Amino acid sequence: MARRVYTLQDHLKKSLKNPTFRKAWEESELEYQIAQAVIDSKKA
Repeated sequence: MARRVYTLQDHLKKSLKNPTFRKAWEESELEYQIAQAVIDSKKA
C-alpha cells in the first residue's frame, strides 16, 4: 500500500483552519510582499 506524501500545501491547509494561525498568516502578507519586492529588485 502506497503512502501519500504530506506536503507543505497539506500542512498549510490544515494550519489555516486554526483561527490564531490564520490571523498571523494574514497579518504577515504585507511583510511578505515587501520582502518579495526587495528580492525581485536584486534580481533585475
